[in-house]
Amino acid sequence: MNNIESENKLGESPLWNHMNQTLYWVDIDGYKIKHYHDETGIIEHKMDKKPTCLALIDESKMMVSVQDGIGIYDYRMNSYNYLSKIDDKNVRLNDGKCSKNGVLYIGSMCKNDPKQPIGSIYKYQNQCLEEVIPSIGISNGIAFNSQNQMYYADSFRKTIFNEYSVPLHTYENCCPDGATFDENDQYYSCLWEGYGIDVFQEKTKVKHIDIPCKYTTCCCFGGENMNKLFVTSAYNNINDCGNLHVLDLDCNGIKEPVFSYN
Repeated sequence: MNNIESENKLGESPLWNHMNQTLYWVDIDGYKIKHYHDETGIIEHKMDKKPTCLALIDESKMMVSVQDGIGIYDYRMNSYNYLSKIDDKNVRLNDGKCSKNGVLYIGSMCKNDPKQPIGSIYKYQNQCLEEVIPSIGISNGIAFNSQNQMYYADSFRKTIFNEYSVPLHTYENCCPDGATFDENDQYYSCLWEGYGIDVFQEKTKVKHIDIPCKYTTCCCFGGENMNKLFVTSAYNNINDCGNLHVLDLDCNGIKEPVFSYN
């Protein structure tokens, strides 16, 4: 395991861009988008609003959700243009991913009280954010398997669900956070307060991957052969949390789909 010092307050949404072999992620509470390449190290881009998740467009642009909407960020020009905003001022956007056909699904959560189940999962379609799953506490863990089936988590309820909102697993002492799938349709769920990642094949937990950090937040596959697992974390003033962890695995991930504007 390789530990890359990145000083994230709340690292989230790692995204491997296979077009330029670069890893991107957000530091939500740090108001930053960051990217890492072996030749450049870490480069930071400051945002005016909290960035919460990323999706691929091309080598220089990406879809970026911020607390109140989604838009296109051109990191070479350092410019951000909204595509759509949410109307509810009591929530902020959170974790999200693109489906296999490039449709963005993104969750939300209550700004001030995550115990209030006023979050939702939206999809971006017809140039607006359309609610598809309501009444969520803290939406997280959105990921799509090879059959384009969505899993997601409600971190407040400590539960992982399938796309029909059928519970797959509920925790007692930690919370499922961000997630990804590998090429074998195994679901990798990062655990907030859980020191690692649980791996599921449908409802069955098949293994736990230890990470030396209490607050692991999200993960993605990347690298030249798509066999590296990049794991973001949050800072807790105790150990190396807030850094980026890189693991070499004996399985591969799948390239992230490109975001569709339509």
